[in-house]
Amino acid sequence: MEVRLNPSKEQYIPLLNKVFDGCEDLNLEMEASIASKSNQGNFLFQVEGKNTAFASTFTSAWHPYCIYVRLAYEWKTEDFLSIKEVVEYLKKTYQKPLFFLLDDRFCVLRKVLDEKDFELIRETEIVRIKPVNVLKGSGGLLRTVSEIKGEASLENSFVKLCKRLYTETHMDNPVAELPDKKWRSAIFDGLLEKYSYVVELDGSIIGFSLVYEPDPVGWELGWLGVEDVERMDLLEGMLNEQLRNAFEEGVAFIEKEIDSTCPYSLHLKQITNYEVMETLFSYRST
Repeated sequence: MEVRLNPSKEQYIPLLNKVFDGCEDLNLEMEASIASKSNQGNFLFQVEGKNTAFASTFTSAWHPYCIYVRLAYEWKTEDFLSIKEVVEYLKKTYQKPLFFLLDDRFCVLRKVLDEKDFELIRETEIVRIKPVNVLKGSGGLLRTVSEIKGEASLENSFVKLCKRLYTETHMDNPVAELPDKKWRSAIFDGLLEKYSYVVELDGSIIGFSLVYEPDPVGWELGWLGVEDVERMDLLEGMLNEQLRNAFEEGVAFIEKEIDSTCPYSLHLKQITNYEVMETLFSYRST
């Protein structure tokens, strides 16, 4: 197998156009990796002069302890040996573990990774929940993020809880040590503050459920969790408010990524009806 490091676009684009025909999402992800300031190298793999695979690698400021890999190859290939050689080459190239985020289209690569000392560290279901006209609750300890914004002590408690729970649910792909200011920026970026809820008790935030609007017809249920897993019931109260809000606003769906490593997301499957849209698989080399 011949490997071309950082090939020209003219060299690799024919393969990408063929492989990603009808897969615009993957094409955009690959283009983003190639153009990224954190790009760590691009590789064109050839067998007997024929383009077999193309890989682009990059790092993440939030999860800096792995090398992220985007890989393109012909979906229906039966040349498992070549894909194995690609993976082995990349493993030898980097000292950090490799990280792949794959969907069902990558069945060949998934089989290879299962055989090549990669660990399936997380499965993520992308689900959609239909908004319903839930009866308005008594409110109790619930407050919207817009209501606590500007209250320094509550904002600080809120950000620290988000940081703690996210870190605890991503131990297999650890989070960088970042200042609270960075966390706050990430939490509030695109946040629908009016429809995002927190639970306040004795001057502290003990639960949160945050929604964003990445889609013109739907909301995304993003960060959520509770300080004490014995209080999972708080999630149901916040979700019901958001379902009612979404119904009143004419939102078609609320989408959520449910990670197998996140007990708070998994709890949603027990308390609401949903439709699974797709499943993602996170692999890390050992």
